[in-house]
Amino acid sequence: PRVRRQRQMCIRDRDSPHYIKKSTNLLVQIGINKVFHTGDILDSYDERCELTHDELIKLHYKQIERFHDIWPTNITTYAILGNHDTKFKRLGIDLYKELSRDRFIILGTGGAYLKCSNYKIFLEHNVPTSALVPPHYNYDLILKGHSHFFKYKENRNIFRVASCSNIQPNSYSLGYYAPGFATLSTTNGLVIDGYNFTKDETVHTLTLKIKD
Repeated sequence: PRVRRQRQMCIRDRDSPHYIKKSTNLLVQIGINKVFHTGDILDSYDERCELTHDELIKLHYKQIERFHDIWPTNITTYAILGNHDTKFKRLGIDLYKELSRDRFIILGTGGAYLKCSNYKIFLEHNVPTSALVPPHYNYDLILKGHSHFFKYKENRNIFRVASCSNIQPNSYSLGYYAPGFATLSTTNGLVIDGYNFTKDETVHTLTLKIKD
């Protein structure tokens, strides 16, 4: 039936656990032991999917279970909730409770401040109900999710991080539309390296020195 095909397409197109697994596998291989997650930890199946309320709840909990199966327990993660994550609340699902573990720490919704070595960093994700981000000059770097592409605004110290998802490529990016992630080094100043997934490879696509 037509409705059934629409349901299957909606679920398949918005599901990217393979990208999550590829990124975390590489992070473990290169010795990363701390992750900053800029939001949309999970996806939301909303009104664009023709599903019943019970089907929605079942799919959302299935995502939570799979996330715990995929996300490595030997990496400490500091995360914020994004706009897709906040939609879980409409189904009565508390992601603070469902996702929080000893080494997976949710700092807030839409934004959170943290320190990395001697650098001040703000994690940001566009969420309608979140507070405004404090002035950019208070931070050495703002890591911004939500936009699905790499982009750096030097005069504002804002780096938009690509998503582990192949939806919504954007022409305003640095030219790398593929799903991806970035690493942050403080060994010789504040340096960002970006990686993208292309076919079966993980490709290093950019290096930016933010501060000396």
